[in-house]
Amino acid sequence: MPRLLPPILDSMFLPLAELCAACQDGDVVRLDEAFICVDEPDGRDIRARALRSSLPRVPAVRHLIATGPSAAWIHGAIDQAPWQHELSVRADERATVRLPPRFRQRELLLRDEDEMLIAGMRVTTVDRTLRDLSRQGSRSPTFTHMAQLRERLIEEGVTRR
Repeated sequence: MPRLLPPILDSMFLPLAELCAACQDGDVVRLDEAFICVDEPDGRDIRARALRSSLPRVPAVRHLIATGPSAAWIHGAIDQAPWQHELSVRADERATVRLPPRFRQRELLLRDEDEMLIAGMRVTTVDRTLRDLSRQGSRSPTFTHMAQLRERLIEEGVTRR
């Protein structure tokens, strides 16, 4: 049976008041700044789409890469989206995107093997995310969860896309 609703519901689909009412009714749940249907499985594809839907709709957004805690959230290492998303632009791409204060943007030297594409959003790989988080502090709970996620992915034999 074809799906009638898109996986991510945001204010471009319905007014925010309608989405909040549907959330109170139990038809949708909030995922970061977007909403998803209650029967939508929570995974990295839907999280990447939720992050992408909260970004401005300009062509330069294709240069943004989710890094650090944002990448950890997309990969499933943490349950709640970070309050301030961390996005990076590769130094060799030199793109400028005006982002709301909820996003922190920086420029990074990244190799092709350091990033992957998940549901149209560029995200650092599990290994690169783990290295970035270790630089921020290996005592943070995010680092511990990310290390556990990496071990689980290795056990399951998941490979990079």
